[in-house]
Amino acid sequence: MKKIILTLIFIFTLSSCGKDESQIKNEDFSNTLRDVEKITQKHIKVDQNAKANMVSIMNDKNNYQAKIRTTDENELKSYINKNIHKNKKLEWALKNFDKLNHIEKVLIGNDTDTVNFIYNLNHGKTNFNFFEGQSINLGRKTPYYVQWDDRWAYDKIIESETIGISGCGPTSMSMVLSRLLDDKNINPRIIAQDAKNYITHEGIAWSFFKAESDKYGINVKEIKNDEKEIKNALKKGPLVVSVRHGYFTNSGHIMVIDSYEDGKLLINDPNSIKNTKIKWPYEDIKDQIANVWAFSK
Repeated sequence: MKKIILTLIFIFTLSSCGKDESQIKNEDFSNTLRDVEKITQKHIKVDQNAKANMVSIMNDKNNYQAKIRTTDENELKSYINKNIHKNKKLEWALKNFDKLNHIEKVLIGNDTDTVNFIYNLNHGKTNFNFFEGQSINLGRKTPYYVQWDDRWAYDKIIESETIGISGCGPTSMSMVLSRLLDDKNINPRIIAQDAKNYITHEGIAWSFFKAESDKYGINVKEIKNDEKEIKNALKKGPLVVSVRHGYFTNSGHIMVIDSYEDGKLLINDPNSIKNTKIKWPYEDIKDQIANVWAFSK
């Protein structure tokens, strides 16, 4: 009898994925890692410690093609509509598109993986349990953190700016430090505290990377945007790059290059899991790179 009751409870729990907006508001997303595992088990090993709100953050197809990011509202809405079947909250986003601010529209309209983060911001759901560990374990040399991971996404950096919106700099730096110092306790929440004095509404000051490296006792130097130099520098440690408009951002963005494999770059993009899955030919992104920092012990 107990087994039957437990089975019925389990079936009822699974049926909750079809709820309407009023029901979504009260859902507890702290145990939704199983949704990620269902999608990614054939492609990427998921870190068991990353028990945060990461629902449907992976594309379930292998043929995702990178696209130049846009601010055109018609294109943004079209992309949301195209993917609306993947997440119930995308229906909410499309229905309330005109009520979203510009940044929220651009985030969801370029990468629907961010919809949970934006939905939570708009519904005051910002208090999540904290767990140590990567957002997703990609099996790379450099740990991978997503800036809109619920564990720290809603932490304020300056005024109304959060890590989820403006924290690509400290999130990238936390990946670098965690790798070089072999310290799993270093995460975006910790490094964002140091970044507060370097962040404005325009982005993060590049001097932050030198200051933070000095604090933690690692080496950093700027190198040329050159494939050979990048390849050689990656033999000693990860790189941080600042990029301009293109595949990764509409204006400016910071991300990590983990390694060089089979003639392509493996990038840890703190703002896009889809872009992180791609192996990038240098020629495809060289014109989008504004600056490169090489880190080592």
